Amino acid sequence: MEVLRQRSSVRLFKETQIDESSRKLILEAAIRAPTAGGAEAWHFVVVESGEARIRLHKLLLEAHREYFTKLMKKAWSDEKFESWVAGSGSEYYLAPLYVAVFADLRERVYNDPRIEEIWAHQSCAAAIENMMLAACGLGIGSCWFGVPLLLEGELKRLLGVNDPELRLSAVVGLGYPKSEVRPRPRRKGLDAVMKII
Repeated sequence: MEVLRQRSSVRLFKETQIDESSRKLILEAAIRAPTAGGAEAWHFVVVESGEARIRLHKLLLEAHREYFTKLMKKAWSDEKFESWVAGSGSEYYLAPLYVAVFADLRERVYNDPRIEEIWAHQSCAAAIENMMLAACGLGIGSCWFGVPLLLEGELKRLLGVNDPELRLSAVVGLGYPKSEVRPRPRRKGLDAVMKII
């Protein structure tokens, strides 16, 4: 419960690399997640080399441009987004380690492909949460990025993922936080989101 209460999304990371043993523990935590039907329908692409990280960070910023200027109901102008990037925004989301998580549908085990894909993404979500909790327990910050879904084709090309049966679930940024992590209280209390029957 202490790790659950401490975990919070981190968007500004130190440049300190994550050591191999910590990286391995985080990814082992991922594959210990619940998996629908025992299918283990997940695939992970780890990005830690300098050039690939920088290219992925640029793609994250472009995906955030789509998010802020087109997806939000109160959309930003391009000028506002550029101003944000020119300020502190350019440092946001630049992590020493990224893990791209894909629903792996190369080996089909169900008769309903729609349900199979939903279940694969649910398994990936559980794996992502496990990674983030394991990272928190190691003093490593994390951020779950859904925005790369807006540019999935570009991300797959960047990572050299060509198989159409690998479907992006999310990208997780991992690194040591630049400042103290302070979890925010939830806007909705438990009573507001729960019904007992």
